Parts: sequence; structure tokens; C-alpha cells
Amino acid sequence: MFRRGSFQGYEGGMAPDEARISGIWLTFAGKYW
Repeated sequence: MFRRGSFQGYEGGMAPDEARISGIWLTFAGKYW
């Protein structure tokens, strides 16, 4: 569901809260990828 394209958008500059959530998703996905 979560793609690396979304991570690039996060790096592009999201709201601090969204960036924090993306970081959690990145860690979560890292356990399965």
C-alpha cells in the first residue's frame, strides 16, 4: 500500500505531523521490506 513515491512526497515538505506519521510508516514498512 505504501510506496516509495509517497516517501519522496514526504521529503518534498509535508506538515510536521504528517512527516512524523510517514516516519512511523517508513519504520513499519522497513520491518517487512
